Amino acid sequence: MALTAVPTRISSLQTSFQYLVLLVALMKVPGFSLLPAPGLLLGVLLAPVIVRAVRREPIVQLLLGAALVATASGLLTVAYTPVTSGSPGEPFVQATLIAWIFSIPVTVALIMWASAGVPTRTAVVLVLIGGLVSALVNEPLAWKGSIGIFSTLLALALVWGRPLIVPRIILVSSAALSAIGDARFMTLIALLAVVATFIGRRTRDRLARNPVRWSIVITGAALVATRLAITAMQSGLLGPAIALRTQHQFVAGRSWIEAARTEWAASLHLFSAQPSGFGIGEVTNGGLAREAIARVQAVGGDYTADYFVVDVFGSRVDLHSMTADLWYHFGIGGLLVVLVTAAYLLVALPASISRARTGGVLVVFACLAGAWDLMFSPMGNVDRLIVALALAGTMLQQSRGPHGDAGSESGLAQAPTSSAVSSPRNDRRVQR
Repeated sequence: MALTAVPTRISSLQTSFQYLVLLVALMKVPGFSLLPAPGLLLGVLLAPVIVRAVRREPIVQLLLGAALVATASGLLTVAYTPVTSGSPGEPFVQATLIAWIFSIPVTVALIMWASAGVPTRTAVVLVLIGGLVSALVNEPLAWKGSIGIFSTLLALALVWGRPLIVPRIILVSSAALSAIGDARFMTLIALLAVVATFIGRRTRDRLARNPVRWSIVITGAALVATRLAITAMQSGLLGPAIALRTQHQFVAGRSWIEAARTEWAASLHLFSAQPSGFGIGEVTNGGLAREAIARVQAVGGDYTADYFVVDVFGSRVDLHSMTADLWYHFGIGGLLVVLVTAAYLLVALPASISRARTGGVLVVFACLAGAWDLMFSPMGNVDRLIVALALAGTMLQQSRGPHGDAGSESGLAQAPTSSAVSSPRNDRRVQR
């Protein structure tokens, strides 16, 4: 009996360690909130174990390969950037940026490894609790931003497998809170996720069979819905304050992308001056930076704010768009990371919608938020992108198997796709 108890104790300790890893995977250290440093450190320390566990995970392989190419591209770009465009940054900034780009594949791999053998909802809830706690510690106390995103995701995870009316209520409530807090993109994402829950079974089956084709259709439909939402906001449907701000954002002939974030006006000017990117940690030439800020002024942005001098064109350039930042710091290789990331998020949407009744609505919301973050959020929101990629990779993994056959409580790497199997009643039935 004593010999039997030893493996049981070891197994219990391993499970406890996995729970701890999942809890801290997305946490950030106060004062260093650019990336989830504990998750990256754990991923490096556990690399031999994690490599064996996730070596067959395409999402990890592609993200890691893209990060390696991007790093080489960024270092090479630094060497060929003329002084008229920029100058080399501090070694610490360069090391931080390399750590940032590798935090994406390493933390995704860590989450997928730690979730193996852990009940699905438990794994997801632990990861999201860690993300929410980190947001509460590192960000201003406001619904708009990471606190609202992680709160909505956590609420959806807690009702995993419940009737669709429950996640619909959560999403509508999230949309209402976002509208009140002037988080219009969060409002739109929540409403799009609600719409996805009303798609019928036949259409959901088609989505599951042809995810790539339908991801293009869904993207087009989302763009049309976005245009309609903007029109509704401009008309005052969501109140006069939101109408006034939305109308202001589209003055001076701004494009959609510039209206969403005026920093894109600066990014597009930098691209016209240096299409190949600037390189890892490169500091923008002062004259070129002033020209870029002038472009922000031309589209009606708040160009006088210290934000542009301190945060955007400071010692670590951050263009308030992970896409623009990946291009700026990692050149052509950075755009490869953007392509791989966007492809996974978009292709996962049809598979997620097809499983809306069994956790798919959570993944839909995460992927939509992740796509927004990729285009319009600063590098410090990489934790939200990481959780979206982990969920997207899981959903695509499930879509490769027989539709609706995964029913074991086996963590993110094998998420259940049947609400009947994941219900407490059926868990007790299986145990008997």
